[in-house]
Amino acid sequence: MKTMENSMKRELIELGVNRLRANHLGEIGKEAYYTSMIANILRQDIDLQKKLVNKECGYKGYIEANKEKIKSICGLNVIVEDHDEAVKVIRQQDFRKILNLDYNFKESFESNIFLVVEAVEGLCNSEEEVNFEVHNELEALDKGKKEVINVSIDQAENKIWTYSIYYKIRNRQVYIYLVNNEYKLFFFRGFNNKEVIEESYDIINLFEIIYNTNTYTAINLLCDLLNIKIQYVEEQRLKYSFNRTLIQNRELLKSMYLPLYKYTYKHIYLLEQLLEEGEKNITTNKNSFNEENIFFCSGEYIEDKLMFLKEHDKKIKPIKQNQICKLVNAFCALGFLIKVGKENVPQRLRKVVEGKKEINYYIVPKYTDELLLQAEARVRILKYSGRSVSATAMTEENCREKFGDNLCEMIYGTYTKENKSEFNEVDTKVST
Repeated sequence: MKTMENSMKRELIELGVNRLRANHLGEIGKEAYYTSMIANILRQDIDLQKKLVNKECGYKGYIEANKEKIKSICGLNVIVEDHDEAVKVIRQQDFRKILNLDYNFKESFESNIFLVVEAVEGLCNSEEEVNFEVHNELEALDKGKKEVINVSIDQAENKIWTYSIYYKIRNRQVYIYLVNNEYKLFFFRGFNNKEVIEESYDIINLFEIIYNTNTYTAINLLCDLLNIKIQYVEEQRLKYSFNRTLIQNRELLKSMYLPLYKYTYKHIYLLEQLLEEGEKNITTNKNSFNEENIFFCSGEYIEDKLMFLKEHDKKIKPIKQNQICKLVNAFCALGFLIKVGKENVPQRLRKVVEGKKEINYYIVPKYTDELLLQAEARVRILKYSGRSVSATAMTEENCREKFGDNLCEMIYGTYTKENKSEFNEVDTKVST
């Protein structure tokens, strides 16, 4: 255990964690603590590098312009079970071929990504003061012919305003090394108690920085370049593609499910947007429920998106948030979407939206013949069993009146049952 502690302590030091007093961490001796600390520090460093990356580095442009060439050279043509396995395979690839780097191992060269920077920082008591200070600092840097890389202004909880202005000194010297069969890019950062401190990044980290994106998107970009298929992701993509093709086939729906078509066709564009959000947020089977990927969105987000899309497609109707919520709930009632209670959402997904209001979580089932027949049966209930309820008039009250407590609670309440068979039974069977 002591060997593991020393190894992890060393890794913390190599990440440049002098601010964490790494020399005292050996007293704790818990693997989970070190692992979590290393991950958090690396995440902070990557997020900082996204702000400080050389915008003119050219790697993104090179990759996009030479994608087919890179695929022909680096393509692996393999299928892996999940993201974890994909990550292992990706990290073992020589990323010099992907980034067109013609350097040997341990050969120092000037990086086009990473910069040596310095910062001007300050505290202010008001927004007016912070804007004034930043303006003066930027003028001074401009007179000194300094290249400003990033400016950030934030207000802390104590209402104190802070600002940071980073400016370029020079490009960093870096080198490539093979560590435990994984390719990494290193650069020197400084010293801590006579220990050499070096930052290290693998190709996934580099793609996060180059593309200014998240880890899962970086992994998916690399899987595409390297022709690595993740079984779970491919299955989910096929489902979304099938569903989208089906709801866009108006003639088929009109001929086989006429009542369902009449009830939904004016609003299908909204369902298409929700499917797009779902597919865009395919990450890992760890972020799933009933083996379907969970995604989240708010009525406000969809409203803004529809307003933007209307500028390019006159068929898109901008609708208000309250109408969006009613239509989304109508699609849930028909079975095209399934709301997932927060207690069934992995903690890592819940953390992403902490502090945001009115966020709902969904999964999308495959639109099978059975589901379409069920949806049409529910349309008949909504239209012809008692008073007619349109999709834009869906409320908790009339949902409960039409379909009973179980389905209503799944849409408007919190679904708490963990048993998969119970979930499917409630979702697919409504008395007609």
